[in-house]
Amino acid sequence: MFPFFSVPRMVLAIGMAASAAGLLAPASAYAGRRPYFWVWDTEVMPERGVEWESWYTERISSKPLDQTQVWTAPVVGLTDRLELALPVEWSWWQGSQKTIFDWYGAELRYRIGDPDPDVAGPLTGLVRLAVHRPIRSRSELRLEANLVASYQPSAQCKFTLDAGAVAVTSGSESLLSYAGGGSCKTVGELRVGAEFFGKVPLHSAVGAQPMTMAGPNFSFTHGRFWLTGGALIGVTDSAPVAMPRLIWAISF
Repeated sequence: MFPFFSVPRMVLAIGMAASAAGLLAPASAYAGRRPYFWVWDTEVMPERGVEWESWYTERISSKPLDQTQVWTAPVVGLTDRLELALPVEWSWWQGSQKTIFDWYGAELRYRIGDPDPDVAGPLTGLVRLAVHRPIRSRSELRLEANLVASYQPSAQCKFTLDAGAVAVTSGSESLLSYAGGGSCKTVGELRVGAEFFGKVPLHSAVGAQPMTMAGPNFSFTHGRFWLTGGALIGVTDSAPVAMPRLIWAISF
């Protein structure tokens, strides 16, 4: 059984309430924004737009390091180019007896280029800055930054590159990451594609090694609801066997 079921009931209640509200709202939506499950995208919420977004991620390893994470956040459009997310994270590790409230924080995502795709053209960029704080420590922060570029030659297909960096202020971890992917429409609002992800540790208290992963993705939009997911498969020996992720969101 997946350890997801040990997540506090409060989280499930919030998610169900958000889902119900979104499904009962009018059909004019800003959904279908992200075709990727691991690569950050260049789309942002429109000004005053609100969305509830949740991630479910598994890390499957040949070593006793399996992990499950639930990430959930309201996302608010501050302007047509700038959005704010306020995520909280719950985690479970193999051998633990319960799921714990692990991190909370805030992040800003700024779109480089006009929000109107006809004005912006096929090339668009995004800058993401995030600060997260662990519940277990009052003196530690996790700082994240991403620079994202996407190319959309037509309404059917999109290709994106994502360069990132992560640093923990205690000095326990710092790394660089790289990712990229493509996604194309197939039938209706169903999109399929593939993406890759890798990281290069600069410093790691647990001896993490460089790794690369790749795998298929899919996304689907229905009114105010959008869903995207897929699974990364380990390419290098130091990578986990697989890291599947499912993301769903409802716009209000």
